[in-house]
Amino acid sequence: MRSYFYGDYTTMGIRALGNMPYPADGSWGGGLKVNADASSQRGDIGIEVFCGKSATSSSGRAIGIYSGAGNATSGHNYGVVGNVTGSNYGAGILGGANMSYPMVIADGLYAGWFQGNVKVTGTINGVLIGTSDARYKENIQDVVEKDNVLSNIMRLNPVSYNLKQIYTETPDSTSIGGGKASKVGMYDEKSQMFQKMHFGLIAQDLQKIYPNLVYENDNGYLGINYTELIPLLIQSIKDLKKEVDVLSAAFVNTRSTTSNDQLNIPRAVLYQNVPNPFTVKTEIKFELPDKIANAYIMIFNMQGALVKQIQLQRQQQNVTINGSELTAGMYLYSLIVDGKEIDTKRMILTK
Repeated sequence: MRSYFYGDYTTMGIRALGNMPYPADGSWGGGLKVNADASSQRGDIGIEVFCGKSATSSSGRAIGIYSGAGNATSGHNYGVVGNVTGSNYGAGILGGANMSYPMVIADGLYAGWFQGNVKVTGTINGVLIGTSDARYKENIQDVVEKDNVLSNIMRLNPVSYNLKQIYTETPDSTSIGGGKASKVGMYDEKSQMFQKMHFGLIAQDLQKIYPNLVYENDNGYLGINYTELIPLLIQSIKDLKKEVDVLSAAFVNTRSTTSNDQLNIPRAVLYQNVPNPFTVKTEIKFELPDKIANAYIMIFNMQGALVKQIQLQRQQQNVTINGSELTAGMYLYSLIVDGKEIDTKRMILTK
């Protein structure tokens, strides 16, 4: 150790005036430059900074490095620049929460590498890629029908919402110089993220169905791993496709081959219910020919059992199905005219 400085307040100040001529070697000007060769067996640090106390405190500020930049050439103002070079693994910026040493980056070169939770109160531009290589996983099992994936997905309740500002009250001002107590908001209320409507799930609701997808932070607030909902949605579609294939095959085998023209009912038409899926009620529209003996809307569950039959009048064009009359799930409804099936469609009731 060559030099050591002790003192209160500012121990040592360096100010570069920024008006030096362009150097012949093409280097940038700087207030402080440190070059350290990584030559020792244990490791070398260009600049090491620690600011803190041995015990927790409710006053003061601890900032390891405070850096700012501005008003230089547009696009060339950087608060902090970190760059990793060469071919050996590493990171331009390494960050951690209660990080333990030695830290090892074992699988590549990264602009940023973090141990611990990372919070962003704005948008992220780029592609989010989660680690999913089979070599990182164990206890791999298929998600199958016995896990009731489709039934659980039907229980989820998507909502729209706006972000609510969360304030943190500090014992003194957040400014470096101190001052009166103040409240600091989590979000920039002028940002698009804060002003736009969002869509998602309520974590407390999802926790009752898929607790492994819900995480709790140090302050007790809940968050959702939306990415891992995707495999469950895929499996629910596969389960639904199997049920539709089975029912479609059963109806094809039982349908009459007689055409509508042969039945003398060319104008009999069944339309898709609206809305679909529905919760409170839905409307089924249809068209009936003038000359019929009888007509019905018949509703079947996914096991093929008849759960509701509605007799239609000759001039009638629609019926309303109330969600309170049925349990949540998928149903098939058919238009039957003079004992012949005209068409069959699917509807989904959610609650």
